[in-house]
Amino acid sequence: AICKSFIEKLGGSIRVSSQPGQGSTFAVTLPAISPEFQQWQEDPQSPLLAKHMSSPDSEIHTLPANSRLLLAEDGTDNQRLLTLMLKKTGAEIVIVDNGEDAVKEALIAASSDAPFDVILMDMQMPLLDGYGATRQLRAAGYVGAISALTAHAMSSDREKCVAAGCDEYLRKPVRRQELLSTLQRLILADRERRGCGLGVSGANADAVIGPYRTATSEETH
Repeated sequence: AICKSFIEKLGGSIRVSSQPGQGSTFAVTLPAISPEFQQWQEDPQSPLLAKHMSSPDSEIHTLPANSRLLLAEDGTDNQRLLTLMLKKTGAEIVIVDNGEDAVKEALIAASSDAPFDVILMDMQMPLLDGYGATRQLRAAGYVGAISALTAHAMSSDREKCVAAGCDEYLRKPVRRQELLSTLQRLILADRERRGCGLGVSGANADAVIGPYRTATSEETH
């Protein structure tokens, strides 16, 4: 019943067939393209997308000046939808599609003069998932803001994200006003922290950042 409920919320269906002595076969069908993005392709002003883009009492339309965001998300539809939501905020958005690249980009940026204000971290990604990436970042001394992105809605899922080191938790499909409100809060808090001189530093961070710098240098030669 729980599986059926989650699948139907994602716009899919589930079927089961059983044969005595052989077992049961479950067939799950899910849409390849999210309904929101499909309708946006056909009509950018569609009401279906509008419910995610705004609400009657929306007040946040931009983010603090020079905001830099790292979007770690492997789903191309979600990448496009989230980028569209953030398009008019003035923020710079860097996109990666796996946890390993998220760790690399975040640590290199943190050691420069242009760190990311917030990482939007999908928790289910290839190579290294969001949980592992967040744990690696925290172990390296990364104290920047990280918000989980997940389709899971159980309270235990939120606790798992927090335990990994996430500061916030956003459930898919994300509504634009909720996204901007969360980002604004995290960005302001992160900049206040940076103003106090806190950030990635020390041998622990250098040990992790160093190999990525070397790999990046080799790739460009």
